[in-house]
Amino acid sequence: MNRSSLRSDNALPRGFAVLLVLLAAFACGGPGRPALSDAAVSDASEASAPASASASVAGGAPRLEIPRVPSMLADSLQMLYLATHWWDKLDYDDAAWLADTVALEAYFTPWAQALTQLPPSTGSSLARALIVRGDSVPAMQLRLLQAAEYFWRHPNSPFRNEELLLPVLEAVVASPAMDPLDKLRPQELLSRIRKNRPGMAAADLVYTTGSGAQQRLYATRADYTLVMFYEPGCPACGYVESHLPASEVFAPLLASGRLRVVALYPDEDLAAWRAQLDRMPRGWTVGHVLLPRDRAASPYDLPSLPSLYLLDRTKHVLLKDVRYDQLEAWVRAQDLAGRVGPLTAASLYGAAAAAPAASAAFAAPASASASASAAVSAAQAPSAAPSAEPAWLCTEHDFGTIPLGETRTTTFGLRAGSDPVVVLSAVTNCDCTQADVPRRPLAAGAEDAVTVRFTAKERGYFRKTLRVRLHVGGTERTSTLVVRGNVE
Repeated sequence: MNRSSLRSDNALPRGFAVLLVLLAAFACGGPGRPALSDAAVSDASEASAPASASASVAGGAPRLEIPRVPSMLADSLQMLYLATHWWDKLDYDDAAWLADTVALEAYFTPWAQALTQLPPSTGSSLARALIVRGDSVPAMQLRLLQAAEYFWRHPNSPFRNEELLLPVLEAVVASPAMDPLDKLRPQELLSRIRKNRPGMAAADLVYTTGSGAQQRLYATRADYTLVMFYEPGCPACGYVESHLPASEVFAPLLASGRLRVVALYPDEDLAAWRAQLDRMPRGWTVGHVLLPRDRAASPYDLPSLPSLYLLDRTKHVLLKDVRYDQLEAWVRAQDLAGRVGPLTAASLYGAAAAAPAASAAFAAPASASASASAAVSAAQAPSAAPSAEPAWLCTEHDFGTIPLGETRTTTFGLRAGSDPVVVLSAVTNCDCTQADVPRRPLAAGAEDAVTVRFTAKERGYFRKTLRVRLHVGGTERTSTLVVRGNVE
């Protein structure tokens, strides 16, 4: 055996130790997280040193003992060993982990990245095991789920990977000690993530073009179909619209007809959609399909816009809800333009999971827009018995004038009525607007808040909506929150 490929000591591998410090900055300074202090960075770097166990240090953050890599272990196995044993010394009963977001996420960061570099089945098994080990401590399971959701679900996370979040959610939902109310939100998110996974047949859609003609997604004839769900005026959507046609990766595929782009607006402001039709790239198919505001009933899960799905010739999913840079890098790596035959999902993912047939295409009824608006109005209308219903302390916020490039934050207070309230989801209509929701149920009469952050990416007036789904007394309802202002 080549001794140069073996470790000569038991220290944490240098690359992983560096990740622990550098990536902790993302864990605690990324979207929705406070900036990581110098002290926290110091704590994170010291975490690579051996500790007695997972324990709370008096007057400081809880610490986790990082596993020592056996000295004779080959380099190729070091990452697997660390990922497997990273949490061996985690004390699930130590309540300090529940309160210290900085500490837990500093340790979660390198592990989350490591799992994305392992074979999918291995990463999924390790993600599930982390939750199952805590079956007797549901509060810690929910805390770990919060970290997993942030790293593997947040639209701006560089580690985004729903296939790793899936086993975490499944383990939380199956946890024997978990309160049924605490399971509602994970169950709802799990149902959304299971839709249109890579390898599955994509849900078919019937959409309306600018001319009023109705078309089906499955009628698109091409080796590859890129479905872009977008919002008119969304800066990130505009970036895709301007860069994709000129990309050296996509231009040959578009010119040959092997790639077709179907851009779909899934909301109800038809005036805004029609006003931008002439500005959409030439050759794209542009349509409107009103997806249900109830995300559980929607055939597609759209956590933010734009949302990009790449389908193969048979309309099976190759890539699900990826960023543009991820899409371009993947297409370049697969050399789709130079490939002789079309790449198929079956060749990448094996047998496809069961999914709706082409004949079961989703089509919103003509009155869907009016019905959706009526449903929201009904959900927000004053109740005859106000004390029994949850109440928003406000539903609109005006940020005023914001300089270009800056971010503003506001909160929308929510008070539970006589029944507990579970915030199931909060979906925005643009990636410039992000929301954090309460992770635990609100007890009767309790208050909490939805935090909304807006990043000024484009000059001019803006009005962004946030649709919040609540579970109250065995029923679900949707409320609409609004932020508006002007970017100078």
